[in-house]
Amino acid sequence: MRIAISAAAFVALVGIFVLALHRVALPQQNFPNCDAFKDDLGVSISTDCCCSANCCSPAKDSEFVHVEGDHYRVVATGQVVKRTGWSHGATVKCACDHINGIWTKHEKAFVRCLYPPYPGS
Repeated sequence: MRIAISAAAFVALVGIFVLALHRVALPQQNFPNCDAFKDDLGVSISTDCCCSANCCSPAKDSEFVHVEGDHYRVVATGQVVKRTGWSHGATVKCACDHINGIWTKHEKAFVRCLYPPYPGS
């Protein structure tokens, strides 16, 4: 029993180390989809938003309802998302699900990041 707990703890520590290493290495890479909205909408998308998997795209205003403050509700799923940043114009959402080893966009995908337009823009 003690060996099983130690093995589980070791596996957990290795997992934490790998995740930490991945988060440190990720920002150093260049991901074209992360920069795709910089010129047109003034959005610098974080690599935490799965932009590297081409999960970010313009969204219709009707896909979200402002709840309060920085929070928006996704109409298709009911998910409440905190605004990640602002855009200059159209809403940009980053939404994908990891299905069978492939990042897949679809209407009900989990929204990781949301960049609505600046108020009044």
